[in-house]
Amino acid sequence: MDEQKALILILVGLLVGLVVYELPTIKAFKFPEKSINITTVNATIEVPRHVDYYIDIDKMILEDKLQQIYDIAYLNAQEHEYKLQVYDCTQFSESLVKKLRNLGYKAQCTAGFNYGSDYPPHTWVSFWIDNTRYEIEATNGEFIPQEYFDEGVYEKKWENLCW
Repeated sequence: MDEQKALILILVGLLVGLVVYELPTIKAFKFPEKSINITTVNATIEVPRHVDYYIDIDKMILEDKLQQIYDIAYLNAQEHEYKLQVYDCTQFSESLVKKLRNLGYKAQCTAGFNYGSDYPPHTWVSFWIDNTRYEIEATNGEFIPQEYFDEGVYEKKWENLCW
C-alpha cells in the first residue's frame, strides 16, 4: 500500500512538472509578444530537491520488504518442531529459501558455525535486497546482526550450502 502511495506522489510530481515546464511551449497558449527584462541583484535560485523525501520512500520500501521477510521467516520457524538430525537448521533453512525465492528474492543457505549454541555446525539463510546482503536465523525467524560475525559468534564457511 505504501508503495502505491509513493508511486502516486511521484506521478503527481511529474504531472505538475510537466505542466509548469511545458505549458509555455504549447502553441494554443499565448503569452504576450513583448519581451520583459528582469534584473536582480545576487540572483540565486534555490530549488528544493526533496532528497530526504526520496530517501524516506526508499527507506519505507526497504522496511516493508524486511518486515515481509521477517514475517515469513517467523511463520516458517513455527511450522515445525526443531529436532537435531531430523528437522533442524538445514530443513528450516531449505524451507525458508524456497519461500523467499518464490516471492522473487535472491536467497541461499549459508553454512558455517554458530559458536553460541550447543551444536556449532549450523545453517542459516542469506538473502539480498537491492544488492545488500542480510542474514536470518531460519530456526527462529530472527535477523542475525553483523556484529555476531564480527565478534566470532557466527562464522561463514560455505556459501549456497545446507549441511
